[in-house]
Amino acid sequence: MSKRSRYSANEKYNIIQEYNSGALSTSDISHRYGVVDATLRHWIYLYKKYGVLGLKESKIWKNYSEELKTNAVLEYGLNLIK
Repeated sequence: MSKRSRYSANEKYNIIQEYNSGALSTSDISHRYGVVDATLRHWIYLYKKYGVLGLKESKIWKNYSEELKTNAVLEYGLNLIK
């Protein structure tokens, strides 16, 4: 299970706008707000693709079938062997 973000969609938006201003790099902003650089880059991707709605947390947990989970684990294992 993933952790819920401590930042609201509006806060994420403001952080992204700070990045878009060009004054700081993603690494600088990540350090300032205590988020992993990859997380910030993911927020930027979601914002570019879906707008502010992409920054909102899902209110429901996704359920996956047992078959899908098993196939994912097996495929991951096969990729490790290659």
